[in-house]
Amino acid sequence: MTSGGIPAEEIDADLQSRLVNGLFFAGEILDFHGNCGGYNLNWAWQSGQFSGENAAKQILQKRGDTV
Repeated sequence: MTSGGIPAEEIDADLQSRLVNGLFFAGEILDFHGNCGGYNLNWAWQSGQFSGENAAKQILQKRGDTV
């Protein structure tokens, strides 16, 4: 197990910072605990895709594009 990183209380459900608007996080920079052995890689990939999609949606909304 690994530990440390940005506390869960400082991010919202979209993995965006509650302190800095438009700053999204993914992977092991977040302070989530889990088993090693492939699970951490799965978390890195899935959280990366999820936060990237949410960042793109936010950018498109600011530009006035439809999502």
